[in-house]
Amino acid sequence: MRSTIPKVLHRVAGRSLVAAVLDTAESLAPSVIVVVVGSGRARVREELAGRRVKFAVQDPPRGTGDAVRCALAALRSGTGPVVVLSGDAPLLRAETLSALVARCRKDALDLAFLTFRPPEAGALGRVVRDGRGRVRKIVEAKDAGPRETKIGEVNAGVYCFSAEALARTVAALKPNAKTGEYYLTDAVE
Repeated sequence: MRSTIPKVLHRVAGRSLVAAVLDTAESLAPSVIVVVVGSGRARVREELAGRRVKFAVQDPPRGTGDAVRCALAALRSGTGPVVVLSGDAPLLRAETLSALVARCRKDALDLAFLTFRPPEAGALGRVVRDGRGRVRKIVEAKDAGPRETKIGEVNAGVYCFSAEALARTVAALKPNAKTGEYYLTDAVE
């Protein structure tokens, strides 16, 4: 963003991006909310002072899978569901999150996640389906081949896991050969 302000602290409609995300997350009445912080963490902690959250530190940043790994230590043991959100998605609605969690519970899913079809997929991860329409994997745009870049369905970065599946999956993640990052998107495959 070419800014000295941490991305999640930029303001939209009078509040920070992360505050908007937390307001939505709190609508689910979770037993615990964990905010993963890295550089600029003192400013993020200050912004969220007085909120009922725990913090986990990811330093250095090594991808979304690593961020979730950092957060798991702060979660209580249980069966979930565990909702994973990005701190820079302020327009997510409570109704959408509630429906995602309800679907995960109703069908006893290990993982459910949101997708969408933007006019331009750009740098977003593509959702790869098989001939029967079943999701097979998510391919990050920077790792996508010519065929995958033509896919219009993309990952919204909003996940609901059973706690057991999340712990098992995160423990098995391997770093990406190109970037060294741990992609949470690999959990889908």
